[in-house]
Amino acid sequence: MTDSILSSGELAADLFCEDLDRCVAFYRDTLGLTVEVLPDMGGDVIVHAGNGSKLGLHKSDRPSTNDHTAVSFLLEDTQGAIDYLRSKGVKLEDYEGLPGGMKTVDGVATFGEHKISWFKDPGGNILCVSPRAVAQSSAKAA
Repeated sequence: MTDSILSSGELAADLFCEDLDRCVAFYRDTLGLTVEVLPDMGGDVIVHAGNGSKLGLHKSDRPSTNDHTAVSFLLEDTQGAIDYLRSKGVKLEDYEGLPGGMKTVDGVATFGEHKISWFKDPGGNILCVSPRAVAQSSAKAA
């Protein structure tokens, strides 16, 4: 693989919400993440997560049309995250026809000994809690 100038940078995701205040409250109060409002950027918000990762939240004039995972939280303890989300009243999504014939049962897909769940933010963006080990093994296989 050839090194690229892009390989020295970080990746950050951006999501769009019709009701930015409601999305900010979800990421801050429900998910427990630190949010930083950028007044000089029209009120856009940066959500800070682990290992220096960042998520941009932006006001949109239309609802999200995501039909796929927009952001994944890569964690060691996905069952702990699933329990946390449920304790905060977050609805876990159910899907069939996932890769490898997986499907969710009561909001959780099982991949070997790993648990994966999807949920939506108030803007309709699809988020995922996924095991870091699965993401790392997928990257090694690529």
